[in-house]
Amino acid sequence: MLEKLTSDQEKLLAQTRDKWINLALHSAKDVTLDEVNDGIKWLYGLISLPKPRIVICEGYVSQKLAMNAYLNGEQFAITPGMASMTAQEVIKHAEKTSGKQFQLIEHGHGLGWWSGWLAFYDFFEQIGIAKHESFDRWKNLLSAGIWCMGLFDDTVFICKLPTKVIKAERGGLHSLNEAAVQWRDGFDNYAIDRVMFDFTLWQAIRHRNISAQDIMKLQNIEQRTVVMRHVGYENVLKDLKTKTLDICKFTHPRTNRPMEYEVLETNLADDNETMARFVKLIDFSTDRVMFIRVDPRTNLTRTCKGAIAWTFNMGEGDYEPKFET
Repeated sequence: MLEKLTSDQEKLLAQTRDKWINLALHSAKDVTLDEVNDGIKWLYGLISLPKPRIVICEGYVSQKLAMNAYLNGEQFAITPGMASMTAQEVIKHAEKTSGKQFQLIEHGHGLGWWSGWLAFYDFFEQIGIAKHESFDRWKNLLSAGIWCMGLFDDTVFICKLPTKVIKAERGGLHSLNEAAVQWRDGFDNYAIDRVMFDFTLWQAIRHRNISAQDIMKLQNIEQRTVVMRHVGYENVLKDLKTKTLDICKFTHPRTNRPMEYEVLETNLADDNETMARFVKLIDFSTDRVMFIRVDPRTNLTRTCKGAIAWTFNMGEGDYEPKFET
């Protein structure tokens, strides 16, 4: 019984993890029909079905559109005229053409869903703990470069791997310069701080070309929160109705100019019925005005001193700075 990994096995564990992550997200491996023919025939043979027709799709949206067309008894192809459309526009076009509602069909068979399990069992195979012929065949099939498959009795729809995936250093999809997930069919995915956006909204956020009123109209709370954080609370608050709870006036320690801190509230509609509370501060090193969001559920943050103390995880009586920089 294996109770503890050796140092070499721990290194192999990390290498195996990285191998599958890189294959799924960063290899851009282009699957071919020859690579999957035998594997698909084996897979369908497990339940005594003949080898199906294999349709390889250039991207995630293309695959979903193809599967919808199949279920509706129609033919559907991405035409040159669709090149300038967003994925949402193409889906609407397909719905209008077919007269039927688009279904997001996901069977979850591919590297996009299986990489973790593949890495797990692959590692234990490599150290001699597990060995299973069917797992090896499944592993080899997906390793051909399959992001996901839609499996039907007589047809399998294969989605190729994305050509590029961009993640933040702390993990999660994120890019303000280009699509976070890029596909061969051109219907890319845009994300900021792990939250997905359509292209038009992503562009507006990227260029900070969105009003506070439009931000507040966003129904998706995650999107609204990310947009406010990226655009800057100070830019959002100046266009919204706010209520001042406390003002603390003082003299700038370096310039002797009169300054003030302020605690204010506004309804950002992102936390049920709770008002959003902020403390307005001055960064004395740059003289930049900052708005820090504080907890509105405690009376401590109703005063300037208490709100600042809260940001340091201190009580109001404990916050007695000799000077601020």
